Amino acid sequence: MGRSLAASSLLAVSILIAGSVGAQQSAAPNPSTPAPAAPAAATDGATYSVRLRDIETKVDELKENLRRSQARLTLLSDTVLSGGASGCRAEIDFANDIQSGLDLVGVTVTIDGVVQLNKQDESGALMAARSYPVLRAAVQPGDHTVQVKLSYRGEKGGLFSYMAAFHADVKSSDTFVATEGKLVRVHIAAREVGGFFSPLEKRLGLVFDAKTEALQGAATPKADGATP
Repeated sequence: MGRSLAASSLLAVSILIAGSVGAQQSAAPNPSTPAPAAPAAATDGATYSVRLRDIETKVDELKENLRRSQARLTLLSDTVLSGGASGCRAEIDFANDIQSGLDLVGVTVTIDGVVQLNKQDESGALMAARSYPVLRAAVQPGDHTVQVKLSYRGEKGGLFSYMAAFHADVKSSDTFVATEGKLVRVHIAAREVGGFFSPLEKRLGLVFDAKTEALQGAATPKADGATP
């Protein structure tokens, strides 16, 4: 009986030891099992601010494009309702006549608050065309305001290297009158208007020339007593 009791005790101790070793092995990490990936770092505040500014800029651009489209639609609607679509037209052109070693890098022409011509190119490619059409459309009879902004930069690679650092903006506005049954032609030209000894930025100017002629196809009023 004593031997049986000792054997039972020995068996119980063996079972306890085996269970303890198994628990330790289960708790120990398996070197063959890959460690869980660390969570991706959250977007920092600076990156978030940059993205937010980009979104705000795009929204502002969309709003500006929508505003311009609405302005053009309003102008067209008013023109049609007033009968200007058949009885009053305007043809407007812009010409760059500046050739003093300067490159035209920006031109914007606005008519009655609506941008009709907008070209920006720092490469100097705008000098390839000396003239640009601005408007060919029916307009309402009455006064119309034209605003022009030009940007010039010194010609790169020219005879005088210091000219490459020169920048100048030219701004001007004028008014033309559209008359029922008439076609008004407005020619806008950038020219040198100052004297030879004037500073270069003061020699740049804008000249507006408006001429009115009969509109082809428009009805001509009959004189009193004329034979039908």
